[in-house]
Amino acid sequence: MIDFVGFEPLHGPHIPEAGTCAPCHTLITQPLDIQGNAIGTDFIEQATYHEWLNSTYGLQNVTCQDCHFPRIKDPVVISSNYLFLEGRVPYGLHEMAGANTLMLKLMKENRQSLGIKASPQNFDKTIAATFAMLQDKTLQLDLRLDEMRSDSVTFALKLTNLAGHKFPSGYPSRRALVSFVVLTEQGDTLFKSGILQPDYEVEGHNADFEPHYQLITRPDQAQIYEMVMADVHNQPTTVLARAFSTLKDNRLPPIGFSTSHSTYDTTRIYGAALQDPDFNKHQGTQGTGADIIRYRVGIAGYAGNVSVNATVFYQSLPPKWMQEMFSINTPEIDSFRIMFTNADRSPVAIKSASINSLFVNGLTATNNTSLDRAITVFPNPTSDGQIFIHAAGLNVQDIRILDLQGRLIQALPANTTRIQLPGKGIFVIRVKTSLGIITKKIIAP
Repeated sequence: MIDFVGFEPLHGPHIPEAGTCAPCHTLITQPLDIQGNAIGTDFIEQATYHEWLNSTYGLQNVTCQDCHFPRIKDPVVISSNYLFLEGRVPYGLHEMAGANTLMLKLMKENRQSLGIKASPQNFDKTIAATFAMLQDKTLQLDLRLDEMRSDSVTFALKLTNLAGHKFPSGYPSRRALVSFVVLTEQGDTLFKSGILQPDYEVEGHNADFEPHYQLITRPDQAQIYEMVMADVHNQPTTVLARAFSTLKDNRLPPIGFSTSHSTYDTTRIYGAALQDPDFNKHQGTQGTGADIIRYRVGIAGYAGNVSVNATVFYQSLPPKWMQEMFSINTPEIDSFRIMFTNADRSPVAIKSASINSLFVNGLTATNNTSLDRAITVFPNPTSDGQIFIHAAGLNVQDIRILDLQGRLIQALPANTTRIQLPGKGIFVIRVKTSLGIITKKIIAP
């Protein structure tokens, strides 16, 4: 660089610091009313850097660059023609991977009309790094059986944000949605929620926006993590210049996030998530960076194995977001509309979790109230892991110990009355009788 442009690259100690990213990823706008008049207030369009400050990552000295510019510790010669030069340390790989695969693919397919000089191979490399960022470093998903009744089964799905900021973060079009499906052993759909339609919109979603859910019991309810902006008339809008207030922001906070942090005025939670005891909380303590959704599935009339699958999808430009802009015709919008329509708009499946071969019995619902009283399992909790079963003269056919995911731990003889649990934790005791099946949840602390 000295020879060709007269510029000597030197080490900049500020480059690896998270604050370097703050100027572009802290955006405060001045909203306009419908007529285009300035309202005189501010709106926080994005505050990704502040979200990072309101997390444990800053305390652990894990910066934005650690994920988006992963560093090589070995010396790197920053020239392909002068290998005798001294290597530089540290060197950050210029992956700059984020989460927006849709726009990367759109730009790749429209390189000529957009005047982009990067090669398809360059795009492919960045797209691959972006998929890896989304699928390997963003989210942890845990699915377990929460409760089994005579007429329903409840599952608990826990999402934990692994990013150093909210998920999703950045431009407010981005959203994550949960698709949840329960199938019978014949492959029929017993329950579904958050199903994507051919146009990539969510089946049965509200006309304005889906609220934040703690418990989902119907197919037209879907958990969507997103920010919803409103104009001066409190109507949802996707036009940034009209964004005056926030109707919903249940995007998953980072680990360590707190409503008492000094940056909370720019990183607020809005809507029903504020009252959710499982949203970024555990037993009232904030900072989990997680949320637990419960799905209650009716099983009346069905007996047999079920399989359960939960998948979290990421969308950078959902169809609903584009409607307001696409209702207007300008040369620029018309050109982008064509590119967007022809683009690969399929959402990214980030994480999945499943439970297979869980036996449920909804055929004896009328008998299960008395059956539940007739079968007792005690003590609960058990201090030494030993429990007793009393079946009040019923014809017991089968006894099983299951984990919370419905997986078989041990099958026991039908005449078993004393059980030694195989360790500490929470177990499900499944007792099958001639009148039906009852499950009991046992705690062994």
